[in-house]
Amino acid sequence: MESTKLEKKQKYQREWMRSRRQEWVSENGPCKHCGSWEQLEVDHINPALKTMHTGSIWSRTAEARQKELSNCQVLCKSCHLKKTIAERPKPQHGTVNMYNEHRCRCELCKEAKRKLQMKKRNPKKYKELYENE
Repeated sequence: MESTKLEKKQKYQREWMRSRRQEWVSENGPCKHCGSWEQLEVDHINPALKTMHTGSIWSRTAEARQKELSNCQVLCKSCHLKKTIAERPKPQHGTVNMYNEHRCRCELCKEAKRKLQMKKRNPKKYKELYENE
């Protein structure tokens, strides 16, 4: 009996937040980049100012919600993905990440990988060679 009440309450809350989100998206749509009304999403214009995940905005007070949404815009899924990819930092040469994830084999990336392996295998020798870098 008690679990049925809880399930109904949770369903009501999900529906309520979904309608809040839909109302804001409808008022602020269509996509700011291409004008589409399909698969609309909420995007933070400046990710550095983001204080909460877009999924949690809808359960906040009107004041907190408005503050966060003032840094948001509506984008379709495709435009949102393009913007997100463009905002990612470009990989740097001379890093293990560049060597492992991006398969770069330039001298800088190979040296970074070699240093990491040396640090793991022989920390004392690594410290002697690279302590002043």
